Amino acid sequence: MRYYLDGTTLFLRGHFTVAVQHDPALLTVPLVMITTAAAEERERAGELTAAAAGMVGPAYTLFSAGRIVTAAIARCDQVTACVHAGPASVSMVIVVNRAGPALLNGIRKTAAAAINKVLEKAGMPEYTVEVAAATEEEEDSPAGPESEAEVTAATTEATETALFRRSLSLPGDRAALNRPAFSIHSRFGGDHWVAWQSKDCPYYPCHMKGQSCRYCYCPFYPCEDDELGQQVISSTGKTVWNCSGCMLVHEPAVAAYLQRDPMASLCELKQVHRRRSIRPE
Repeated sequence: MRYYLDGTTLFLRGHFTVAVQHDPALLTVPLVMITTAAAEERERAGELTAAAAGMVGPAYTLFSAGRIVTAAIARCDQVTACVHAGPASVSMVIVVNRAGPALLNGIRKTAAAAINKVLEKAGMPEYTVEVAAATEEEEDSPAGPESEAEVTAATTEATETALFRRSLSLPGDRAALNRPAFSIHSRFGGDHWVAWQSKDCPYYPCHMKGQSCRYCYCPFYPCEDDELGQQVISSTGKTVWNCSGCMLVHEPAVAAYLQRDPMASLCELKQVHRRRSIRPE
């Protein structure tokens, strides 16, 4: 899966099977979007947004209102929750690695329940909620209590962060919206969430001196490229993709290239790495 944000849209690209709220059939699409558009513009807004970004083919679009920069992304193990909070709605795409298509409707319902719980706690039960659940897996894999817990944890973290970002209104607050809101669940030193921050990060430098932190969470994860990482057994006994030794998107020249061309392929970025030396930003 690849994802990136522009001025009006959160794009997720891959080979998705998707379960949505209003259609019992599963969809197969290479593109899922959360985009902001007025109600009267939504009939063709998804198609036009994809075309403007140079993307053709089928897509599934969730519509919202407000500034897309209030979106938040949270990653917990094999689950990535992408949430946008509008003035009176929450839209979410939840992507679960190693979950077959037959599990998607259950995942979607678990995520919707977690969002509603956050909204109720925040005193916003009147908000409308739309959730799409996606996977890139073709076959089912076992789903246990830990899978449901990961979906709930990622959904809760991303929803709370998106609602907080939606509440920012003062000039000083708005500067924070120019930075991405990525949160990663960590078990080092006990379970906790690590939020990306550009300054005074307690983990810097987590990869190398002079690294770029523009992509704190790699948009290629899990790339499963043997040159960049390997499958390992985690402390919980599950197989996970370990790329702690990968420097690729943290090299300033590569990060700058990916910022200019967010749809650059992994092979293309590896070529940039070979051509360019590491230069601090």
